Amino acid sequence: MSASSGPGSPSAFDLDRFVVSSTAMEGATRYFRWQHDRMASHIGRRVLEIGCGVGGFTRTLLGRERVVSVDLESELIEGLRERLASSPEWHGVVADLTDPRFPEQVAGHDLDSLTALNVIEHIEDDAAALASLRRVLPEGGTAAVLVPAHAALYGAFDAAVGHHRRYTAGELRLKLREAGFAVDECFYFNAVGAVGWWVNYRLLRSKRVNRGTVAQVGVFDRWVVPVVRRLEALRTPPFGISVIGLATAV
Repeated sequence: MSASSGPGSPSAFDLDRFVVSSTAMEGATRYFRWQHDRMASHIGRRVLEIGCGVGGFTRTLLGRERVVSVDLESELIEGLRERLASSPEWHGVVADLTDPRFPEQVAGHDLDSLTALNVIEHIEDDAAALASLRRVLPEGGTAAVLVPAHAALYGAFDAAVGHHRRYTAGELRLKLREAGFAVDECFYFNAVGAVGWWVNYRLLRSKRVNRGTVAQVGVFDRWVVPVVRRLEALRTPPFGISVIGLATAV
């Protein structure tokens, strides 16, 4: 979803996928389940997953009638195909959301919903990307979109991994509406994570994931997520590391 930086070199989006998802987040099972459960009202029985990466979130989708995971990188799709060989409901597709042919490339699966987690911010023309998502769904189909929050959190790491922007809830709500969705909910998610992000990537100005970051993710997933999840179930926070938009195609 972003151009390669040179012959044979990974794109910023690829670096984000491999470094952040694979190295740091792959084992964050509680966190992925928390994300899933916050979006579950808009994830149906036949779901399209945009930008599956190494499959951390994919595991939460299994057990449905059909799960169609899309990624730019054929290696990631092939890796998941091997790991999910015992899950006949899973299908992998190599495709690019920015390709005008994208809706046709994922057609034929009778989809009723889609998810796009940490994808839209990598695309310069995010309005066109959201419009492409709308074309994938039938009227009444549902979408769960998660993007990074708050321009104040944007730092060198965001730039290094190919983030064009971070969003407010109002911005995501407006862009979903302009793309042809009715927005049912739009809210901030994971306030504690936003504080950690600010310390690591704004205050300390880190540009990469290291072993310390991986250790932080492990501690956060095991000890912090259960507590923060309960707190945010009581009251939606006024800020967060992410914005979640839940919408219906109209």
